[in-house]
Amino acid sequence: LLPFGSKTRELLTFQISGDSMFNISTVATLKMCSQKGAPAFFYVFDYYNPKCLGAFAQMTPCLEANHGSETAYIFNTGLTAQFEFDNDDKHVADMTMRAFANFAKRGNPNDEGASTWLPCDLEHPGRHMRLDIKPIMHDDYEDGRCNRWLTLMKHTDEAKC
Repeated sequence: LLPFGSKTRELLTFQISGDSMFNISTVATLKMCSQKGAPAFFYVFDYYNPKCLGAFAQMTPCLEANHGSETAYIFNTGLTAQFEFDNDDKHVADMTMRAFANFAKRGNPNDEGASTWLPCDLEHPGRHMRLDIKPIMHDDYEDGRCNRWLTLMKHTDEAKC
């Protein structure tokens, strides 16, 4: 067992909590959309500026982007703590707001004629865009960890009497 207070234990606890609260249901929903042929665009917000958390930065187990980090860049203002956007923050905010506006207007986060952000599909159920200063597409979400949870949950449900 990992000792209390170890960084590895904190990180694993953080991952398990995130999986159970957000990630597993997200992956299950993406799979259902793909099975029904509905386009689903999935993203992970990786950009992190420590100023965005203000005093709360001392209370978080991981100093990295986490659930809700993108809200400052969607609304173009710090929500947890007020801070002045630097050039990177402005770039990420512009890119994020444009993608969200495109999705709201057309159901597709890409700019007209672009196809850099690909939707999930049956062959790529974990495909997602990692939003950062330089966004990049990935085919596997969290190294398949949520798919393993879903498989385990399916077997657990099948074993119930």
